[in-house]
Amino acid sequence: MTINLQKTAEYYKTAEPCDCAYCRNYCSKIKAQRPDIAEHLAGMGVDIEKPFELFFVEDDVHKTVLYCCCMYVVYGECEKDLDYDLGGLRFTNNTDCHPSTDITEEHFILDFGEITLDMEEI
Repeated sequence: MTINLQKTAEYYKTAEPCDCAYCRNYCSKIKAQRPDIAEHLAGMGVDIEKPFELFFVEDDVHKTVLYCCCMYVVYGECEKDLDYDLGGLRFTNNTDCHPSTDITEEHFILDFGEITLDMEEI
């Protein structure tokens, strides 16, 4: 993996996450609940509070949300078979299961999951 730290950090200065309740919930909690992951991503220039895409399942009974896949844009190159664990989460290079980024420069989608967070009342 070769990361263009400057380009990635520039991207996150203007990136805006989705404004739905589930994304707002994730963004408001993830950094405090997983500072280890926030620090790991920050080392790549990624702002954990600005995900590119989230896949989630709400559990109304327990008032939680399972975020199955949390995706982030990273400028640079990455091997297709990237696969590592950090803090009990599996990180991979998401090569084909994400929306188009519309980015023409060399980049990849780093994803991790699964993580469960409490859900605020909507």
